[in-house]
Formats: sequence, structure tokens, C-alpha cells
Amino acid sequence: MLMAAPGLRRVYQAAAIAVAAASLAAVGASYAVRPASQHTTYCAILPDSVGLYADNPVTQMGYRIGKIKTITPGALDVRVDFTVTERRLFPHDVRAIIRSTSILADRSLELVGNYESGPRLRAGECIPLQRASTPMSLSEVIGSATNFINTVNPNGSTNIGDIVRGLDQAIHNNGVGVNALLTTSSAVLDSPDRAINDIGSIIANLGQLTSVLKDLRAPLKEILHDAVQTMPYIDEASEGGRRIVEGVVWVTPLVEDLEVNLGQEIQFTLDATEVALRKLSEHAPRTANLLNPIPWWINTAANHFNSRPISTLRYRPPLYRIHTPDGVALCNIMNSSMAGSCANVQGQPFAVDVALLQYVLNAAANR
Repeated sequence: MLMAAPGLRRVYQAAAIAVAAASLAAVGASYAVRPASQHTTYCAILPDSVGLYADNPVTQMGYRIGKIKTITPGALDVRVDFTVTERRLFPHDVRAIIRSTSILADRSLELVGNYESGPRLRAGECIPLQRASTPMSLSEVIGSATNFINTVNPNGSTNIGDIVRGLDQAIHNNGVGVNALLTTSSAVLDSPDRAINDIGSIIANLGQLTSVLKDLRAPLKEILHDAVQTMPYIDEASEGGRRIVEGVVWVTPLVEDLEVNLGQEIQFTLDATEVALRKLSEHAPRTANLLNPIPWWINTAANHFNSRPISTLRYRPPLYRIHTPDGVALCNIMNSSMAGSCANVQGQPFAVDVALLQYVLNAAANR
């Protein structure tokens, strides 16, 4: 057993040395297979190259992957040749933009787009102008601002002066009001809780109002449908009301005349009646006893007249004598037109006076 232990230890040492040698060989092989970083040249056609210089960095997603080699200006564009020092693949539709952290700082060429699959940008190819973008330069920004100001206020114009003058005239003698407005606005901005609370109350009230209108929608619809049938009756009632008002208008002058002409007498009569009723009310039992015989008197008179025959009273309307040679013939003509309008008394015709006007009107109507 003692002899076997040193032999086993030698075996372990030999195995460890073999594993270490294999590891070193694998690492060396990987370094031998991995190629060194290569320099690949591309180019981009840009609208301008303001802020770009040779040796400026070329970046992708903000990470530097190369540098600008040369800048060649053209008539309408600029050709920028750059070298990529990192092993990168770019899609065929990669974009080139000029990026900078500020207007005054040097700029870098940024490649936008990561390769996943499909065609790729080959070495030596150029990114066309359609896929290139450059930021505005400081001079262009200042020029645009100058053009805007010149458009708003051209040379010789008094637009801005007129605006300032108008504001001055509007604020003149209104300092107290402007101060109050600014103070109120400041208070609202400092403590907007009250205004927000008011707005919330308005919204809550509007919600309640909307709910009430929603609940009343069905009854209102029914009322409108019923109004189609009830409106004719309302029209008739209004017509009756108009007639009542016309009657009241006619009665009012009559009452006024009675009050003006007989008002004092009517008042005296009412006062006397009031006194008599007050006196009689104090002796109501005795007054009732005085009225007790009246029914007996009425009954006695009724029995007296009912038990005795009384001849019928005859009534003859007033007559008007017609003085005419042929009075009888005329009387017959009148009776043919209206029966009973003329009476023949012993050969002498008499026209009834009360029906004479009616006879004339009927005769006129027959014509």
C-alpha cells in the first residue's frame, strides 16, 4: 500500500500537466484563428461637411469605430471617405449623419443602422445623398432667425414699434388693474387648490345635472308626445279665456260707472243692511218666530185659489189699424206671408203692432 501511493501521485501529476498543455494549445489556436482588426474604407455623399475634418471620429451608436480619411468638396455635395478600424458589418441601407453635442463643437460622422440579415454595404461603396443628413450650421440658424425677423419687421417698418406703443397705451392709467390681475394670478398659482376645487365642484354639478336630465328624458318625451293631442284643447281653452277677458273688459267700465254714480248710495245701503242684520242677529229667536206664520199664509192662499175656479185671463196684443181702401185684401196678403200678422174685425183690418217689425223684415227678405 505504501508503494502504491507514490505511483498514484505521479499519475495525477502527469494528468494535470497534460490538461494544462491542452488548454494552452487551444488558446493558442484560437488566437491564431482570430484575424487581426482590419481597416475597411467606405465613403458617404453629404449635403455639406460643416464641422467635419480629417481624422474626426466615425461612430456607431456613439461608439468610435473609425475615422475620417479625406473630405472632397463637389459642386452640389461633399464626398467624405472614412476608414472603419473595427470589424463591423453594415446593412446596404445604412444612413450617414453628422452628429455633434453642440453647434460650436467638432462633429463626428455617425452610421445609423445595424446589420441583421440581407444585403450589406460592401467595402469601397458610398452611402448616397438620399440617405445622408446634416444638422443646420450656426450660420444657417442665425440666417433663418434673421430672415424671420426681417419678415416680421422689414426695413423701414414700424410693426414692433406700433405693438410696443399699443401696449403702452393699453397699460397707461391701468396700473392698478394690471397689478390686481398679476396679484390674483400669482395667488392662484401659489395656491391653486381653491380653483381646482371650484372646477371639481363644477364638474360634479354638471355630472349631477346630466344624470337628472337622463332620468327626465323619458317623462319629457312622453309629455311632448301627449302635447300633440292636448294642444288643440289648450287652444280652445285659450279662446275661452279670451272671451272671458273680453267680458271682463266690458263689465269693468260698467262697474266703474256704478261706483262713480251710485257708489255712495250702494255703500249706505250696505251699511244699513249690516246694521239691520246685526240688530236682527241679536234677536234671532224672535225673528224666527215672526217668520213662522208665513208658510201657513202661503198654504191658506194656495188652498183658496185651488178650490175656486178662476176664469182664464185673455190677452190680445196691441193692434194697429190699416187705413187703406182695400184693407181686407191687404190683410189677407199679410196673413199669407205671416199667419196671425193681421186681424179682420168686422170688415176692418188691424195689423198686430208687436209683429209689425218682424213682418217688414220677412217681406224684405222675400224680395
